[in-house]
Amino acid sequence: MLKLFLEKGPNRFIAEVEIDGKLEITHVPNTGRCKELLIDGTVVYLLSSDNTNRKTKYSFHLLKIMEYWYQYILNKQMK
Repeated sequence: MLKLFLEKGPNRFIAEVEIDGKLEITHVPNTGRCKELLIDGTVVYLLSSDNTNRKTKYSFHLLKIMEYWYQYILNKQMK
């Protein structure tokens, strides 16, 4: 589990996450803005990918808000 460091980015589909003391750009796979969820210090669970065609190595999967975990990948929920 990693902590969300910043929400800022060129668009709503990326966020910066601190991984081992280094900032990594991550993919935010959601069509909504979800500003109330993407705040500094939010605990997130990321999925990693070895696909060299991707722009980022990681994607958001779960977010922890208070004591609850929420699935963030909406297209996975809809199937």
